[in-house]
Amino acid sequence: MRGLEARYGPIAAVRGVDLDVCRGEIVALLGANGAGKTSTLQAIVGLLPARRGLVEFAGEDVSGLPAEKIVRRGIALTPEGRRLFATLTVAENLALGGGDEATRERLLERFPVLRERLDQPAGSLSGGEQQQLAIARSLMSRPMLLLLDEPTLGLAPKLIASVFDLIARLREEERVSILLVEQNVHRALDVCDRAYVMRTGSVEAQGTPEELRGAGVERAYLGVA
Repeated sequence: MRGLEARYGPIAAVRGVDLDVCRGEIVALLGANGAGKTSTLQAIVGLLPARRGLVEFAGEDVSGLPAEKIVRRGIALTPEGRRLFATLTVAENLALGGGDEATRERLLERFPVLRERLDQPAGSLSGGEQQQLAIARSLMSRPMLLLLDEPTLGLAPKLIASVFDLIARLREEERVSILLVEQNVHRALDVCDRAYVMRTGSVEAQGTPEELRGAGVERAYLGVA
């Protein structure tokens, strides 16, 4: 992303953001509520139209493309709050992610609890199971880049640890690059290669976890002058 700007009407949500994710990386996007993290992800996948700037993926300018075409090019979003179809079954939610039977079988091996719940409505699953389903649905399209928006939101501490373990394994086993939006700063810095810190729609700081740990990132993250 170069100079990306996006608005909700007159409100600037993303202000000239520059951001890179290299192949095989986990990159974290950190910041307080309202910093523009979710808006940035939505602008990447075309759910929030970009007013200015460039989004380039695998050498192609995808700025302004509709969301369905961006998904076909290899970017998938697991949205905040999971956004499952609660009355549809696990199998039906997976089918909405696209993909083929071989992809589904491979993902059911990775997420065995989903195989056990295939005929259950998604709304009947626990929070942790719903998060697994949301991620699996995104992986059905076999993306090269996975955007994860607050994957641990509302989960118990034990489940939070399992989600971060899953994120680390996805990079290695699914060969997918990951852009992670996460409120749990310390956990995110433990799992990522690099991170960006946003404040009021702009990038406040960036670097490796080692460079960002400590008082500097806490000031930016908490919005302390």
